[in-house]
Amino acid sequence: MECLFYNPDQGIQIRAVGTAKLHTGNSVAFEAWRTVPLSNRINYCATVAPGATIAPADPIYPADWSEEGPTADQADAGFKNFAVVETRVSQFDWLLLETPYNHRIQLQLDEETGSWTRAIIAP
Repeated sequence: MECLFYNPDQGIQIRAVGTAKLHTGNSVAFEAWRTVPLSNRINYCATVAPGATIAPADPIYPADWSEEGPTADQADAGFKNFAVVETRVSQFDWLLLETPYNHRIQLQLDEETGSWTRAIIAP
């Protein structure tokens, strides 16, 4: 897994490298789901995929929901669409894009000790 972040105002780019594990329908996902407020659980109950083109009158939530919204039991149906992505970052690259010279630092996790090492490296 790699994630890249960039701040154009400061000219800073950060790249995070590591592993990712997807949790769906298991105890990790369920524990996280328990912390999601009812108002947010509704977002996982749509009957159409995110980004799908719909007509203005097309329903996007189950037809049996009332005008006031779903009950807690109805909103729990969204758990089947919920996932937790557990990430473990083992390396960071920090790059400062600067005139006339760029600067780069790399942080590396030692898996055995849990400590981080820092090195100044060529951009």
